[in-house]
Amino acid sequence: MRSKVGNGGHIQVFKDVWIPNHPANRVLHPTPNIDEGMLVSELIIQESRGWDRDFIWQNFHRDDAEAILRVPLSYRFISDSVVWLGENSGEYSMRSGYREARKVCKGMDWTESSRGVVGGGVWRTLWKLKRACRNILPTRLNLSRKRIIEDNHCEVCKTEPETEIHALWNYVGAQDIWAGCSARLQKCQVGQDDMIQLWDELTARLTAEELELFLVQAWIIWNQRNAIIHGKQMQALGALNRRAEDYMEEFRSTQSRLATHSLRSNQTSWRPLPLTCFKLNFDAAIFKEEEASGFGAIIRNDRGEVMAAFSGKRPPVSCSEEAEILSVMFALELKRSLSSQIGHIIQDVLCLLHRFRWSQVQFVKRSANNAAHLLARHAKSLVHDVIWLEESPPPVVQALYLDSISIE
Repeated sequence: MRSKVGNGGHIQVFKDVWIPNHPANRVLHPTPNIDEGMLVSELIIQESRGWDRDFIWQNFHRDDAEAILRVPLSYRFISDSVVWLGENSGEYSMRSGYREARKVCKGMDWTESSRGVVGGGVWRTLWKLKRACRNILPTRLNLSRKRIIEDNHCEVCKTEPETEIHALWNYVGAQDIWAGCSARLQKCQVGQDDMIQLWDELTARLTAEELELFLVQAWIIWNQRNAIIHGKQMQALGALNRRAEDYMEEFRSTQSRLATHSLRSNQTSWRPLPLTCFKLNFDAAIFKEEEASGFGAIIRNDRGEVMAAFSGKRPPVSCSEEAEILSVMFALELKRSLSSQIGHIIQDVLCLLHRFRWSQVQFVKRSANNAAHLLARHAKSLVHDVIWLEESPPPVVQALYLDSISIE
């Protein structure tokens, strides 16, 4: 559970859990110059409904100060509340309670297998080799266990029982094929007990692309094994290596073409509203390297002419969802001036919307919101907010021109 800041009158700065996305959700570093019973409301400038930034920077450790200043405040004078951390909505549910209890009992990233404790990260990716790792490939050992055949020895090497790890990795023929792969795959040792142990070692050693190549090459080795069992000859090792690389190249090329086609087919353009209506577009940007965020908004009439535009830089936010919701609020404030934690901000947005005679909120894709997006990115270079009235903002002139072409 964590307190959600409203007016801050019932939350103690040092004793309560109230700072989201911060270790332990509380102030970490002692500040001897401040009373232990200080309330969060004393850190807020009530007239402007903003943090007392100068006081916070002067009296708190940098890490705590940055975390406090990231906590969004409501523009309305509302009471503090308590939220449940297990759900995005902040409301407790039996399902989320059970999920949190499991985390406490078992830990976040560990599980058990027949070999003892294995990293949970391995299990999340094991489905890529699920048939081999679950011991259900029709190897000779598995066939003999089902009494389909009597001899469980590998038909290629004739010396050891054919398990998954033997057929795909350990036996001499497979190792000759792996020797022709990437350098880091060549240097991987043999002798693992099973495919789970091998996959555990590979995920810690190889890149994502090398793991993909391993999966394709393992599939080719299994197919080669089947071909030999059915009387065909062993293909040249170099050809098997090239085939894996060709398959990977073909797959990536196809994925690239599909992504390009999807992007083109989903492309949308900016469209004006009917006569006498004004359209407000807004967007947000996060500048991680500068620990800041940016917001942009632009209002246009039915002919696409700019009525007003805004670009401003703000303190960092905790997530993209918070940034987007804050951008709605800043945009509505621009329009009004001319005419969870996040739950407080959503209520602020709804209150602002009720002040207009008519409003409609709709999601649009980036291609139909490019002007607002560029204004949000432009905020990165700003020190003070910039507002343009009935003129085209220089950072978005080209975007406005392209939008005007699309409506002609």
